[in-house]
Amino acid sequence: MNALNVINNIKPYAVIGIIGLAKNTGKTTTLNALITRLQKETIAITSIGLDGEQIDQMTYLPKPKIQVKKGSIVATTTKCLKQSQLDYDTLETTSIKTAIGRVIIVKIKSEGNIVVAGPTTNSDLKKVIEKLKKYANKVFVDGAFNRITFANIECIDGIILATGASVHAQMEKTVAYTKSIIDSFSFEQTIHPIPLQAPLMAQTKSDIYFCKRKTIASLNEKAVKDTLQTLYLKGAITSSLIDGFIKHNYQHFTLVLEDATKLLIPPKYHTYLSNLAINIEVLKAIKLIAVTINPFSPKGNHYQASAFLKAMQNATRVPVYNVLESEAKYETYT
Repeated sequence: MNALNVINNIKPYAVIGIIGLAKNTGKTTTLNALITRLQKETIAITSIGLDGEQIDQMTYLPKPKIQVKKGSIVATTTKCLKQSQLDYDTLETTSIKTAIGRVIIVKIKSEGNIVVAGPTTNSDLKKVIEKLKKYANKVFVDGAFNRITFANIECIDGIILATGASVHAQMEKTVAYTKSIIDSFSFEQTIHPIPLQAPLMAQTKSDIYFCKRKTIASLNEKAVKDTLQTLYLKGAITSSLIDGFIKHNYQHFTLVLEDATKLLIPPKYHTYLSNLAINIEVLKAIKLIAVTINPFSPKGNHYQASAFLKAMQNATRVPVYNVLESEAKYETYT
């Protein structure tokens, strides 16, 4: 991974999330590369849900497993550990349950591949991360497929974003989409945070309105009389909500989201928000540490690796790395 200068980039961060814009963008490959090059550090690994299965459940192609070294700390389940056939010492047995068993924290005694099944809820992820930090100075959280929004972003100090040819058949489309997500991480943290007590909260100069549904219809039902100043959203914003802003002429206000990962929308909707003069702020700012690229796709729409790398580097000031050590290597990446 270009001698992984990214190692220097991640030094200030204790808890790092690795997220992919689509399946097969190189998320697990990125994690494996980091593990390989962090030989002198004690690292901990968990995931949101299940990752590292032998066969991809959508493409039915072999998946690269998470490759752990001796001394690594892992939060997963007993069933996953038995499948991985690794030697380990149990450090803690938690009360956190998953669909395939209870989460336990172990110290790996032998090198090999592992399947990781971590917590799936806000509170459980926070608990597991706090436990892992007792045993390691670097914690990696591997996001499940289609979960760019982490269960609890407050637990994450920095993000590595994986993108690649599986996002779109046209490289230009992938670069544009990735850039729109990268730009989301530059939003400023709001200086007027208020507790999110409803899916949608509308603030005017004189009042706050609480909406039970995150829709324009729900907002219109409140019959807001004063000029809208701030709109607070819990969870991800949707394209249909932005369409509602356009249809009902909602503009010139501040939209406050929980964090940058809640703005997973097509590039054109970023343009719509800009045209409506809607200022975006976040309750929790999070650092985008690096972007990794995978120029290959199991669908067959491969990009020219150097051209893809250059296009992404031209699109952002965030460091961009190729997850492949050999451009001639055609594999499946998650």
